[in-house]
Amino acid sequence: MSDLKDILAEMKAQREAFEEARREDQLLIKQLVEQLKTAGASGQVQNAAQGQVIQAYSAEDVLARSINEFVYNSEENETFEHWFARHEATFAKSNIDDKAKVIVLMQKLSQSDYKKLADRILPDKPTDLNFNDILKRLTEIFGQRESTFMLRYKVFQVKKKEGEDYDSYAARVNVKCEKFEVKKCSADDLKMLVFVKGLNKAQDAAALKKLLEKLDTYYTQLAAAEDPETVPRVNLDSLVNIAKRLRYSEVEKQTVIHPEVIKQEVLAVNQKPQSKNKQRSVKPPHNVQNSDKPPAPCRFCGGDHWHKDCPFSDKECATCKTTSHKEGFCELVKYFRANKGFRRNSSHRKSLAITAKEAASSKFVTANVNGRKLELQHDSGSCWTIISKTNWRLLGSPPLLRNNKKAVSASGDPVETLGFFTATIKLFNREADGPIYVSPASLNVLGNTWMTLLNLWDISISAVCNNIQPKDGIKLEEDVKANFPSLFSSALGTCTKAKMSLTLKPGAGSIFRRARQVPFAAAKAVEEELFRLQQLGVISPVSYSDYAAPVVTVKKRDGRIRVTADYSTGLNDALEPNQYPLPTPDSIFAKLGGNKIFTVIDLSDAFLQVEADDQAKELMTINTHCGLFRVNRAQPGIKTAPGMFQRLMDIMLTKIDGAAAYLDDIIVAAETRNSIAGDFFRS
Repeated sequence: MSDLKDILAEMKAQREAFEEARREDQLLIKQLVEQLKTAGASGQVQNAAQGQVIQAYSAEDVLARSINEFVYNSEENETFEHWFARHEATFAKSNIDDKAKVIVLMQKLSQSDYKKLADRILPDKPTDLNFNDILKRLTEIFGQRESTFMLRYKVFQVKKKEGEDYDSYAARVNVKCEKFEVKKCSADDLKMLVFVKGLNKAQDAAALKKLLEKLDTYYTQLAAAEDPETVPRVNLDSLVNIAKRLRYSEVEKQTVIHPEVIKQEVLAVNQKPQSKNKQRSVKPPHNVQNSDKPPAPCRFCGGDHWHKDCPFSDKECATCKTTSHKEGFCELVKYFRANKGFRRNSSHRKSLAITAKEAASSKFVTANVNGRKLELQHDSGSCWTIISKTNWRLLGSPPLLRNNKKAVSASGDPVETLGFFTATIKLFNREADGPIYVSPASLNVLGNTWMTLLNLWDISISAVCNNIQPKDGIKLEEDVKANFPSLFSSALGTCTKAKMSLTLKPGAGSIFRRARQVPFAAAKAVEEELFRLQQLGVISPVSYSDYAAPVVTVKKRDGRIRVTADYSTGLNDALEPNQYPLPTPDSIFAKLGGNKIFTVIDLSDAFLQVEADDQAKELMTINTHCGLFRVNRAQPGIKTAPGMFQRLMDIMLTKIDGAAAYLDDIIVAAETRNSIAGDFFRS
């Protein structure tokens, strides 16, 4: 019994000793916590209870131990922005300074990511940047590489994987949809996405590439812009226009490269159908229709089939309300139906024809062929350009190549040719090389092939050809140059009658837009053009301006660069409109009615000849990568410029009969050739 009591007493003593030790441990822990709070970032903490020295962790170590390493992987959405969002609160609660936070950030980057960062910010070092700057650079370098459009496009590619559970699948859907940025997606954005997603055919490859580049540039500019309203808007219509221009350019290219395969519907000759017993089959050109695949897209719908097999041949276009083509191909069909030479009916068709014209309606043009001037008759129904044997000899009898193709006249009679040669034709300051056929007959015809090669379809036929005797026109031109030599100098002219002024709307503030980036390859050409404009006095460099508009560069057909201001970024909206009306064709016809002879004066750089007043110069200031430039002359991009210029021209021509102006084109008319010169000089 006494042994049991001893055992119980011993157990009680041990329990009391254990409780005492536990209380001492709790007291020690409490003291350590208090000392850690007051000890700061480093130092030693003295344990007063046991006389031991305990090493305290630094605050940097505590922060570093609480976050994991960053390894960049954009495919799995492991971007720096995503990683920092997870640890942002930890950094915010830490009581260390920004310099120490930068050190911790560098410690948590993987070796390869740190090297990439260090290389990108040279000559600076990562520790030289403050915390906010290093966060910005890390977000840029290790951010999402895919464009906004591509992230949205990938949403439609999400599918449940084999064996994947619904939770995992839902998580992937959620991630992709968050990247879609539904709240920022406008109706135009969605329409463009659906439009591009459907371009999955081989024939649309070029258009798809161009549209993706356009959208990538557009969304990149939106993301970088301080004010998204300054970025030119892109919508579904913009994409459609780009795609149509590409398709139209492809057809034009094929027309030039393979003119024999286009079938020349514009030159079709309608003949009476023969009886079934007498009707002869027409063989297709060699290596053209025999192949299964056409050499060029269908001009009526863009499909990969022959023009004659187009499924839209009997469909009505919703745009122009005519049949034979798909919606969106109206302009292209008009091109191939020039001068009403194209007819689609059941009559027999010839692939090549030369249409005879009556002398009264003939149009003639003087062209420079291999350095010699020849008078050619423009025939809108002829594919070929043909000269007579006599003119061929005048050109030095260049060697002829054998002609394996046959031509027929509008009446169906064959047109004999001796062969063809390649020549250089110069017309309207345009030059091109192409075939010219030689005929033993007195045929001198300018055909549609050369109209295309010289790119003359965008010029009025009256400008290309005329019925006035060339000698009279040449003499008048020589007389004008002799009497007014200063008007034909290369220097920029100056109007002394008036200056351009601009009026701001009440309450309109200053509008300053930053300069747009210029591609490295085009920078030199843009700088040369700015220097040229500066030498002409069109622009002057300034160091400060309250107003500035960005510039856009356009490549001309001759390869030069045109630099124009984009005043649609704000200035045009802030200007009071000019209500002066432009003349209508009817008003011009009424003023010049009854005359038979017409002469046109085309002013070179017309708007640039009008000086601007001091206020307008400041308002039209442009912002370029070379700095600010004040604009000293009127600019076509100003919305009030056309009305201002038309009013100026009307005032200057008020007292001159037989003269009318439409912007920079002045028309002088007279009843006879003898009186045209006098009226012309008075104007």
